[in-house]
Amino acid sequence: MLNKFLNKQKQESVQFYLDFLWEMTKRELIIRYKKTYLGFLWAILNPLAQMLIIGTVFSLFIKQDNYYLFIFIGLIFWQFYLNSTDRSSRSFIDSRNLLQKTKFPY
Repeated sequence: MLNKFLNKQKQESVQFYLDFLWEMTKRELIIRYKKTYLGFLWAILNPLAQMLIIGTVFSLFIKQDNYYLFIFIGLIFWQFYLNSTDRSSRSFIDSRNLLQKTKFPY
């Protein structure tokens, strides 16, 4: 699909950045789950366990079709938001030396 819209040079540039993004993501996942007992499987089991526990407790009070599906979709977005804000705030703290050296306009 990219062939229709981009010339050869831009295709190579886009492919380079996609490969770079893939490798950085893979590296981050390997580093993050390196010391865990279940490894990358933990990233799948954690939201699944949360869905089952929350779904079982709240399904006693809320009678809704496909309630587990709603919970799972909500947990996916919530976990994304939670992890994004957590990691971004940590990145500011971890790179405070770089931020102190940078001159920001007032």
